[in-house]
Amino acid sequence: MSVLKVMTTNAVVPAIGCGVSILGLHPEVYRGDVAALGDWGGCLWSLAVSLGDWSCAGPVEFGWLGLASILTFAFVCTMLIVNRAAAAVLGVSRALLAFSFLPYTIAKLLSVLTATIATIGILAASISLLATHWFDLDPAIFLIILGIASASLLWALISPGAAFFRAAKTHVAARPVSLYEHPRLGLLIRKVAKQTHARMPDNVLIGLEPTFFATSASVQTPYMDKPLTGQTLHLSLPLMSLFSVDELRAVIGHELGHFSGADTVYSMRFAPAFAGVEGAVARIRDGGGWLSRLIGFPARTLLEDFVQLFASVHGRMSRDRELRADRLGAKASSPEDIAFSLVKSSVGGSVWRSTVENMVEGAKKGRFSRNAVRTFLDKIRFDIDRDKLPPSIEFAMGASIEHPTDSHPSTEYRIEQMGLDFEELLTAENVLTRFFVADRAPTVLDNLLPIEEDLTTLYYHILAPHWKPEAPEEADGFEIFLRLMADFLAHMVTVDGQIDDREVEAAEAHAAERFGDFDRAGFRERCANPEDLPDLDRMIEFANSMLTPTGAKNLLETLRAIAEADGALDPREEALFAHIARSLNPSDDIVDPPPTETPTAEEPDDPQAGPTEATP
Repeated sequence: MSVLKVMTTNAVVPAIGCGVSILGLHPEVYRGDVAALGDWGGCLWSLAVSLGDWSCAGPVEFGWLGLASILTFAFVCTMLIVNRAAAAVLGVSRALLAFSFLPYTIAKLLSVLTATIATIGILAASISLLATHWFDLDPAIFLIILGIASASLLWALISPGAAFFRAAKTHVAARPVSLYEHPRLGLLIRKVAKQTHARMPDNVLIGLEPTFFATSASVQTPYMDKPLTGQTLHLSLPLMSLFSVDELRAVIGHELGHFSGADTVYSMRFAPAFAGVEGAVARIRDGGGWLSRLIGFPARTLLEDFVQLFASVHGRMSRDRELRADRLGAKASSPEDIAFSLVKSSVGGSVWRSTVENMVEGAKKGRFSRNAVRTFLDKIRFDIDRDKLPPSIEFAMGASIEHPTDSHPSTEYRIEQMGLDFEELLTAENVLTRFFVADRAPTVLDNLLPIEEDLTTLYYHILAPHWKPEAPEEADGFEIFLRLMADFLAHMVTVDGQIDDREVEAAEAHAAERFGDFDRAGFRERCANPEDLPDLDRMIEFANSMLTPTGAKNLLETLRAIAEADGALDPREEALFAHIARSLNPSDDIVDPPPTETPTAEEPDDPQAGPTEATP
């Protein structure tokens, strides 16, 4: 915010007040008598020095109006100077800013409130004097309108005060875990704490949000009646599943580094106060009518100037503390591991948002995932173009990692500050090895599957407002048909006791081409849980009542393509195919529907592949 802009904005009403004062005391100024302007200034000086002794011609009310206008503008200018001095002094030390920012913010809001009341008073006095002395009007109606318009403005300035005295609390959709029930995770955190000279956190949370953070604020979760207190470490289950053990150690070391550097105390004290001022700005900008926003514009520019000044200080401190935490994370593992944890967090955050969007869209159709983390990993495994991944990561490295309270420096900057060669680090070989070849942390941790499934259920409850209004009460015939096809394909993929990515990709490609709106996420989940697949003979019996001859032919062609996708036909695959081909015998009563002229992307290329009797 430009200082000149703030001063100009806040000079408008005082200028009006001065104009009315001059007009009332020395109207000859407006006829070109500049000397009268000096007499006006002398009158105001005498009034100020004598504390009310009025010896000049004209009503003393005009003198008070002029004096109040000058003092109000001088007060605004003083605030601008004090703000810059305070930002320079408090910005010297993180501890000083943490403990001094709240009282200074309260003083700042009181100062802006004072200036705003003075501005409203000047405006009200100007209206009243103009109405009574020159137009012989009753100013009551004008003052009532001004008072109503000012009420919401004053409330916007007063209301943040209550929030400053409430204890900071974070709400997280995460599950508290006992490290005695997950001893390998507990041992990993303990070793990292010892390496970074940090103490063990009081609480460990595991959630689905793609972010790791450490906080000393109270944390409320859906699993606890009362908030957790003390130092809390939040671990992202999707990102943990993407990280290697060394990358996970690096991230935990980074977050515990915030505890050892008292960064969480800084965030707990600074963030709520700073957010309170930002909230006041938003309320002035968006609240009330046009007149209220117009009157509040000077106060808004003062607060925006304050926010901009301390956002700059906070940004510098946030950058320093993140770099310090990165060094501790590298100490717990290696610079390369902390660097790739940042890279994976950036990619994983984008994929997770896509996963959540797909969960909502699937739920609208009655499709639900049992394990959102596995769905997330499958999207990375199957849906990311591996040829485009390395250059897209390098292009996106200017992005910052999301965090609930702090702004972070860019990933590229953080990597360079660890002394790593950016281009050498992000070679295609390094990126693809880290993402798709290296072992992942969950393979050496205690079983996290129950937590993954439990949090998935919780997430569906959280997302319910987005999908429930459109979710069908029961699956329609075509949806039942798609599920049956997915079960058949999953049987073929898993019959040899292993899941080959080539077979999964072949199944999805053929199914999307022949069966239309194929549920890829549901199919992948079936492959991961073959023990849950229905009995094959019952499936064949059901298929014979649904499929047309063309549909049965398409199914067999897809099953054959899956079996041959890995370049070898396993005897178990051959036996399964033979059994299905021998038993699949659609009823002669089911007639193929006539073909459509222009199939769309949402329809099967061959319209006869779908069900007839089951379709509404």
